[in-house]
Amino acid sequence: MVKALWRAAPVFFLVAMLIGGSVSAVSVEQAQVCMPDIDVYLYDGGDVLSGIAEGEITAALDGAALSVRSLVRAEQGIFYVYMIDVSASMPAGHFSAAKQAVLEAWGRLRDQDTLALITFGNTVDLRLEGGESRAKVTETLDSLKNTDTSTKFYDAMDVLIDTVLQTEDMRRVAVVISDGIDDTDAGMTQEALEEKLIRTGVSISAMCIDTAPESGVAQFGDFIRLSGGELYIFEPADAGTVLDSLLERLEGGWHLALQAPTNVASGEEALLNIDFGDAQSITLPVVPERWIPDSKQPRVESVVYAEGENAFLVTFSEAVTGVEADGVWMLADGNGEPVAMASVDVIDGVSCRLTMAAPPPEGSSLTLTVSGLRDVSMESNELYRYSEVVWSGNASPPPADTAFPADEEPIVETGTLIIIGASVVFVVAAAVMILRMAQKKAGVKKEKRSKKQKKELDT
Repeated sequence: MVKALWRAAPVFFLVAMLIGGSVSAVSVEQAQVCMPDIDVYLYDGGDVLSGIAEGEITAALDGAALSVRSLVRAEQGIFYVYMIDVSASMPAGHFSAAKQAVLEAWGRLRDQDTLALITFGNTVDLRLEGGESRAKVTETLDSLKNTDTSTKFYDAMDVLIDTVLQTEDMRRVAVVISDGIDDTDAGMTQEALEEKLIRTGVSISAMCIDTAPESGVAQFGDFIRLSGGELYIFEPADAGTVLDSLLERLEGGWHLALQAPTNVASGEEALLNIDFGDAQSITLPVVPERWIPDSKQPRVESVVYAEGENAFLVTFSEAVTGVEADGVWMLADGNGEPVAMASVDVIDGVSCRLTMAAPPPEGSSLTLTVSGLRDVSMESNELYRYSEVVWSGNASPPPADTAFPADEEPIVETGTLIIIGASVVFVVAAAVMILRMAQKKAGVKKEKRSKKQKKELDT
């Protein structure tokens, strides 16, 4: 029986369009998000990317600018998960050819790639987890029979997602080989499956038998494109060639590395927009859920007095929060008495303005102490405590070389360290001189003994 295919209206996971509305030459195979890093894998069907410099590319996540780190040919390892339909509706010739094609695909894996195998029919089974020998792969494929009476495709998608989530630092690619998608036992809605695909960043391509109805093939293709993949049609005689074409597309893609200013992962769907200058723009939904831990604490990088504004301009090493909270800023004169500030204003994420109530008096010094601020990260790292003279006489002193955190202030003063260092050098030099004198004295004694022995021999 030919399966009932996806009946819902086509919903494209990736919206890619040329400026001007024509068909896209560049498409997204998949996007993997681990904040602040966003790795986008692209297929260039029109040889567009080879002529684009990194500086021409701009990107944003929900409107917030991203930095473009690189655009290179994709070399990252691929975790392939082949999903073979083992129901009786798969013709024997197509089924046998598909198994042989997967075996040949195992033989062309690069060192950085791996292959897993899932079958779906009456049950869903993870047959190969990746890393097995050729003998094991051959034995497993030979044992498969297309005799099941149903197709638990939706359950297979759950197993696929659980499987790919076990991998790190690899592209995640699934290849479905089937004659369609049976939705009679669907355990989830189209929207739920679409959301899962977006969250996991897995790309799904498919090979469909050439004897499936045209309407079914079209619906199958609509589903596959939910994840940015492509649908290929095959017959028994060309299954291996078709799969080779699919793999060449995946292996010959491009890798666009983007980076956000923070590692904040919202867990909510966001729109990723990539603009390739005059060539093309692409928009796609992603869900930032994973992140790279950030243990680096922010610092005050500079404090400069702007005379025309009667204000100190403070710059941090990264974006911080809480600059307008009470108790963060303390400005004191040379006697330690507080100096009034009129306002604290945020300029941008990494700088702010401290406006004084009155100009600093000439001949006095002002010390600024900053504490309690935190960076914009999943860890919310606390600012290194800053306390430095920021006004001396009638000018701002040069920025201090080092601002120590409250729990990392030097235990020994710098002057004391210099004295200790000089003492160590003196002791070492004295020891060397004593050693040399001892060696010289020993040499003289040895020479005298040698002369005495020679004289005795002569007599």
